[in-house]
Amino acid sequence: MELPTYHEPVGPCYADLQGRVAVVTGAGTNIGRGIAVRLAAEGMRVALGGRREPLLQETRALIEAEGGECLVVPMDLTKDEDVERLFGSAVTRWGAVHAIVQNGADMHMTDARRVTLEGWDRSFATNARAAFVMARLAHGLMAPRRDGSMVFISTVGALRPHQCGLPYDASKAATDCMVRNLAFDYGTDGIRVNAVAPGPIPPISRGAQPRPEPLVPLGRKGTAAEVAAVVAFLLSRQSSYITGQVIAVDGGLTVQLSPRGQRV
Repeated sequence: MELPTYHEPVGPCYADLQGRVAVVTGAGTNIGRGIAVRLAAEGMRVALGGRREPLLQETRALIEAEGGECLVVPMDLTKDEDVERLFGSAVTRWGAVHAIVQNGADMHMTDARRVTLEGWDRSFATNARAAFVMARLAHGLMAPRRDGSMVFISTVGALRPHQCGLPYDASKAATDCMVRNLAFDYGTDGIRVNAVAPGPIPPISRGAQPRPEPLVPLGRKGTAAEVAAVVAFLLSRQSSYITGQVIAVDGGLTVQLSPRGQRV
């Protein structure tokens, strides 16, 4: 099957994001880096959080090469004081936080019969608990202004589990539930809360063609730029009536009963 030519989504598209401040975790690699670069292209000022400073510095170089503005804050999502320092650095530098994207995650997956309590607790601490800590801190900064948007990066595995997907899938399912609750509770504070659930998004160089994948209805894997495009939309005022949603960016993977060419 011949695939159509891939056209990478690019910005800027949303003028209202110009000059606003975003906090992005897991910003050193793949999806997180793609999101940070896209938000900077929209004119946002981006605080880059993550465990590995050299990778964060690579993201910073990409942003600054295009004239964007960012800062690097090495941090561990499981440490509340690190999360507070990330937000504090953004406020000290730019005076506000208008948007957060919680992308950093513990992606450990294994067969349920082999999951340890240590591994379970680590995944929930990094993925679910840290998401709530970030949401709570962001709410404190956004609610007085009655203005803000939060996006949490989930996974299609929270809806339809990966093979040997515990504890990652379960922790992301908890985050999806949190997103719906926060959207309800924060709505009258002027804050929207959504999640994006990517399908298969392997790292590729910018501008490269995605790899074929016959199990996906679109016939290929996705890219970080495609996830980032949806995040930028959700942070913008163009999505002003969208909250509490988990939006799949998966090439149609979760809509099929069986892959193309197979019948059940």
